[in-house]
Amino acid sequence: VPSGATIANSGTATGFGTTTLIKTIDASTASTVEFIDGTSGVTLDSTFDTYLVRGSGIIVSAVAGVVIRLRDSGSFISSSDYDTVSYVARGTQTSIDQSGSTGSTYIRGNWQRYSTTTAGFSINFEARLYNFSSTSLFKQVYYSGCNTGNDADDYSLSHAAGLLETESSRTAACDGIQFLSTSGTLTGKFSLYGVKT
Repeated sequence: VPSGATIANSGTATGFGTTTLIKTIDASTASTVEFIDGTSGVTLDSTFDTYLVRGSGIIVSAVAGVVIRLRDSGSFISSSDYDTVSYVARGTQTSIDQSGSTGSTYIRGNWQRYSTTTAGFSINFEARLYNFSSTSLFKQVYYSGCNTGNDADDYSLSHAAGLLETESSRTAACDGIQFLSTSGTLTGKFSLYGVKT
């Protein structure tokens, strides 16, 4: 468990339909929140077809957003090997903010900035993980979330996606996912589920 994070629930419990709760991490001012296959009861292998992470009541200590990195060959990749795209609809704008990169150091999540200075503001999201156990397909993440922006009128809806574009990530199973902020620390609940399709 990363520094500043504690396990709220461990083991498995049956969720709705074919969704199984694997683990919940209750983070408290954590620099990163990580799920690694085979560590502290985490399963991220061929047991399930896809995986889902739900973030609930996430608070960022700085003006920043939630981003994602993947684990390949024993370490989380922080180099410019991610392809990522994001679309954000904001209450203070009449158009959609869109952005993308073929050389990012992470997969974007809630790209619209969130301010921790206002009581009651939070980030909530779902991230779906695809092809993690494959040795022939690139690993992909689809993210959807909502959060308050820099004031009460700046509520936003975010959709984002990305993949780790390295040959080793295509031919080897990916065994971990990491959530972090572009600045500051994270507090809130992160729950990993296995999904049978």
